[in-house]
Amino acid sequence: MPVSPRSTEQIRRLVASDAVSLHELDRLGNPSPWSVAQYRQSLESGDFGLAIDAESQLLAYALFNRVLDEVTLLNIGVRPEARRRGYARRLLHEGFAALQVEGVTRCLLEVRESNTAAIALYRALGFRIDGVRRGYYPLAQGREDGLLMSVTLAQSAP
Repeated sequence: MPVSPRSTEQIRRLVASDAVSLHELDRLGNPSPWSVAQYRQSLESGDFGLAIDAESQLLAYALFNRVLDEVTLLNIGVRPEARRRGYARRLLHEGFAALQVEGVTRCLLEVRESNTAAIALYRALGFRIDGVRRGYYPLAQGREDGLLMSVTLAQSAP
C-alpha cells in the first residue's frame, strides 16, 4: 500500500501486541527477519521501542535493549515504500532523547556491511565503527560481516 506524504503520522511506544506487524514489516526488507515470538518476547521483557504509524499502518520502528547506561539498537525498519523520508532518523532522535532522560549515555549496534544506506545514516548521527564481526550475518549463500558501531549520546547539563 503506497504511503501518502500527507498521512497523519504519530510516534508511539511499541507494545507486545505489535509483534505481528513488526514481523511483517521486518520480512519486507530483512534477509533474516525476527519471528513474531522474538518481537513479542523482546517487548514483554522490557525492551524499549518506538513506532511511526500513519492511518493505522506501521511505517517504521526502532527497538532498543538497555543495560545500565548503554542501549543496543536491536532492530530498525522502515516500509520499503516509505524509505528516504527521514523516519529512521526521526525514530533514533526520539529514542535517544527518551533514553537520555533515563541516564543512557551510549548506543551500540551491529549492521550488515552491505547496508550502505544504514551505515551512512549512522555515520551522519555520529556513530563510529568499533570493529567487525566476521561472518556474523547469514546470507542465502554464505555469510556477511557485521560492523560494530557506537555513539556517545550528548548529555545535557542538569
